[in-house]
Amino acid sequence: MDLSDGFHLGDWQVLPLEGRIVAADGGDSRRVRRKAMDVLCVLAARAGQVVERDDLLAEVWGRTA
Repeated sequence: MDLSDGFHLGDWQVLPLEGRIVAADGGDSRRVRRKAMDVLCVLAARAGQVVERDDLLAEVWGRTA
């Protein structure tokens, strides 16, 4: 599932390509670091599923430490 164009998470709109989240009312905006955004996207893509630690590490960090 490609979530790069953005998705809603509760009262927030997540904008991965911009690296930020925006309140649904448009009043508040927060920057999110790249790896944190990557983790958020992996978890959102698997909503309702258990994501194993090793799978998360492989998808977000790959071969980097």
